[in-house]
Amino acid sequence: MLGYLAQAQADPEARAELLRELSGSLAVRFPDLVVRGLRGEGERARVLEAARVLAGELLARRGLPPAMLEDLVREAVARAFGLGWLEPLLDRAARGEITEIMMNPDGSVWVIPRGAVFPERVPLSVSPEEARVVVDKLLAVVGRRMTEAEPIVSAKIPRSERLPAGARVHVVAPPVANGDFPALNIRFYEARPVSYERVVEEWRMLSPEMAAELEEAIRGRLRIMIAGGTGTGKTTFLSFLANRIPPVNRILLCEDPAEIFLDRPHVVSLEARPPNIEGKYGVSMGDLVTAAMRMTPRWWLVVGEVRRGDAAMWLLRAQMSDHPGLSTIHADSPRAVVDTLRTLLLVDMKVPLQGTKELFVRAVDLVVQIGFDPFGRRRVMEIAEVEPELKGGDVRFRTVWRYLPEGSTADLPRWEKLHAISRRRT
Repeated sequence: MLGYLAQAQADPEARAELLRELSGSLAVRFPDLVVRGLRGEGERARVLEAARVLAGELLARRGLPPAMLEDLVREAVARAFGLGWLEPLLDRAARGEITEIMMNPDGSVWVIPRGAVFPERVPLSVSPEEARVVVDKLLAVVGRRMTEAEPIVSAKIPRSERLPAGARVHVVAPPVANGDFPALNIRFYEARPVSYERVVEEWRMLSPEMAAELEEAIRGRLRIMIAGGTGTGKTTFLSFLANRIPPVNRILLCEDPAEIFLDRPHVVSLEARPPNIEGKYGVSMGDLVTAAMRMTPRWWLVVGEVRRGDAAMWLLRAQMSDHPGLSTIHADSPRAVVDTLRTLLLVDMKVPLQGTKELFVRAVDLVVQIGFDPFGRRRVMEIAEVEPELKGGDVRFRTVWRYLPEGSTADLPRWEKLHAISRRRT
């Protein structure tokens, strides 16, 4: 016993383990305070009281004397609340100036400013230990840890006063991350609806005429799929369109993870979750869409992104069964949307290739293609209507609108209208 006590008091690793466990327990108890920090003496007193109880239990379990308690509590509280080198970047995120924070395994820190495509380096000097402490705090909020057994961790930071929409954290620990530092990404969710003014007037992702036509399509309950590559703004545009759904409608929102803010009175938000370390208790996007189909006979189905065949199958079946829907998919053209769905449904669900084409023309009315223009700006590159019948055994599209790179500038994009939308639903 005395030997263990001496080790705990003198061995930095043993003491660090005690501090890590206590600060992690505090983070789980007070997740909101981890992100925004302690404010006021009353709040500090409440946290200290809880910390003393937790520390007493921890010391008792390890057979250590109460004399260590106050020092342990003081240091654990200091570690648990406040995020050190991350604080100024969180302030920028809270003000809406940046959308993502990244740390590379070499210790460099980067951010993506709002509206930008490429990250910018931040002049910060962070030690590996400081990086590890901050990562431990962030993951402790949701009861997770970065360990040798679990070196890759994804977690959702809950909404708080400081970050009203929350954030998604993804961490890869050394040595899987090839360096002395963890590879860290923190992506901040939108705290308010993506407005018409921002998408159409400020960012100019599409013209007012295109926006009006898409809104009319939504009022007509057409089924719309948004396609684009990584970082093109598919989720942002999905949020914009979903917030054009008439308020009288019920919306079933399925996401992995949840990040869309809908300012509508009748929203049921469902979020997928990965299986645990034993491979149990996972809830897939396909499970969510299946559940949503049984919740009421008339509703809008909004699916954050179709990544697997089961989600694709249930989405297409729901939309084929008279349910209007909005969804996103990773594809670089309307034609590539069909190819992606064919691959997902064949690999995951064993659906024949021709069966996917039949499903698609019966379940999807419009494809909105998003991409980067020659100036690196996010634009709607094409709005394509899906013809309701296969021709020659293949899916056919009619281009309704297309982006014109010739004559466009970074601030004045141009589009051309080629056809009117002809598909109608009652």
